[in-house]
Amino acid sequence: MNDITTSANQYHQLEYGDSVLPLHTSKQDASSAPSARADDHKQKNQPHDFTNVKLMIISDDPINAEVMRDYLITSGYQSILVAHDATTAFDTIFQESPDAILYENSELTEQSFDLLKKINDNTKTRLIPLLLLTVTTTPSVKLKALELGVVDIIAKPASANELSLRLRNILSIKTYHDQIANFDPLTKLPNKEAFIGYVDRSLKYAKRYNTTGAILEIGLSRFKHINDAYGITVADQLLRSITERIKKTLLHSDITAKVNDLGIDATICRTGDDVFSLLLPTITKTDDAAIISLILYEQIAKPHHIDRQEIYISCNIGIALLPNDGETKDIILHSAISALHQAKDNHRANYSFFSKEHNSQTTYRLTMENDMRKALAADQFEMYYQPKVSLASQEVVGAEALIRWQHPELGFVSPEEFIPIAEESDLILDVGDWTINAVVEQISTWKASGLTPPRIALNVSSLQLKNAHVLNKIEAALNHANIDASWLTVELTETAVMDNIQEMVATLNAIKALGAKISIDDFGTGYSSQMQLKQLPLDELKIDRMFTIDIGRDKNSEAIILATIAMAHNLGFHVVAEGVETQMQLDFLLEHGCNDYQGYLFSPAISTKEFSALIEGHST
Repeated sequence: MNDITTSANQYHQLEYGDSVLPLHTSKQDASSAPSARADDHKQKNQPHDFTNVKLMIISDDPINAEVMRDYLITSGYQSILVAHDATTAFDTIFQESPDAILYENSELTEQSFDLLKKINDNTKTRLIPLLLLTVTTTPSVKLKALELGVVDIIAKPASANELSLRLRNILSIKTYHDQIANFDPLTKLPNKEAFIGYVDRSLKYAKRYNTTGAILEIGLSRFKHINDAYGITVADQLLRSITERIKKTLLHSDITAKVNDLGIDATICRTGDDVFSLLLPTITKTDDAAIISLILYEQIAKPHHIDRQEIYISCNIGIALLPNDGETKDIILHSAISALHQAKDNHRANYSFFSKEHNSQTTYRLTMENDMRKALAADQFEMYYQPKVSLASQEVVGAEALIRWQHPELGFVSPEEFIPIAEESDLILDVGDWTINAVVEQISTWKASGLTPPRIALNVSSLQLKNAHVLNKIEAALNHANIDASWLTVELTETAVMDNIQEMVATLNAIKALGAKISIDDFGTGYSSQMQLKQLPLDELKIDRMFTIDIGRDKNSEAIILATIAMAHNLGFHVVAEGVETQMQLDFLLEHGCNDYQGYLFSPAISTKEFSALIEGHST
């Protein structure tokens, strides 16, 4: 058996099946000799589907490198990089990202290990399989090489067939790993990483041939609610059903048929938990993207029959045209996502094309989200308190804690502006945690200074209530401040509770067991029934200000207030009216048995310093 890469001053032989082909030491001979039996060898050792991969040879011996390169070319491999200097080879590896590296090094030195370590330490290069050909095969050296990421070692001298088979094996493993890394195991569709690669190639194609393509971002509506209501098994089956619908739609569409006729397939990928992405590499007119969007919307909206149930789900679709809406893959993908947000914001639209104006709004939201993260770290938030007053005694009996943000550049930012952004980004958990800690610490400070604060109400989002997050945070804050929960009321909106009442009951019962009270805020804006309210461990209902401001102007609002007061008292709940601004409103509420109120008639939300002075005055 003859060595494929012996030293430069030796006679080279390369074995082709049963025959031996001589390769001489001169570069000219080495480059020309393999052609004598290239066709014969190619038939016997064709590396199947791996001929389009990019290989890289590293060898400080130019003749050995040329021998390997020519052998690989005759084997059908088409793209082969060669580096002779190990000290500079890493730069080429990093820039070119080859599919496999053949490192020929007769005697491994510290310099050799330095290159292996550099490849292994870099996140971009460490997954590139590396085949090492060396004379040095002592156990300690082999172990060190394997520890540094080498996947296979060939002891020299080695046959051409051995090199071919081992190279094929590591490429097979890489293909399998790529399959795992680039495909969604549930739907068997390419995933986000794969989609980014497809978009990058299509963008280059569109620029080169002056064509237009389209990206469709398909966002499923309320998928998380279906997941919560029916469970993960049904949700997974629903995703598979949607996948099949999309694939059938593309298969039978005249528009995608035209695309496929050009030899460039339309590609559907799953790029998020509830997002599919469709790439149309080329379209004849812009309307094609809109037509496909409407067809997909209609197909997805049809009932899905899963586990003897009919499940309905809809979607929104954002469309970005390439290269018009982005010169790079990152920009075009951002444009498609922005278009999806635009479609979601416009409740009457099934799909939306990318709009620079809407993109500015999206950019603003992202900027605000980033600024909120900085604000949490820089302690830019502060708490204000709006007093809750007894209608009978006009004494302050509580307060609602309300977060405020003094932005270093924008000044005061309204909670109505930044809270929805926090909820969209899940940043509401961090903001909510900060609020809990701030309020509990402030109560502890008041008590330490000799003041007796009233019960303080904390606003809690539905996301905080999931998985007992808020329960754990409240317990931790109370333990840290060494106070009990009787100083707190947990306020949540009617809509937040009714979204998943069964899940909420256990968490609310646990909060109530700590000693805190539970209040429903903005009551009347949701769709709760008396039966549902009975399931909850409530202490208080707060009538939304949209009804309070209509006292004396709208009989329907007054009737709703009276019905709410009667129902709440029948269930044993306290009633608080929000948004009281006039004496007439106050008199009406007092006459009909409302317990407490909040509003500008008594006081707006005031700073911690001002509220401290208020409770100090009421304490003396």
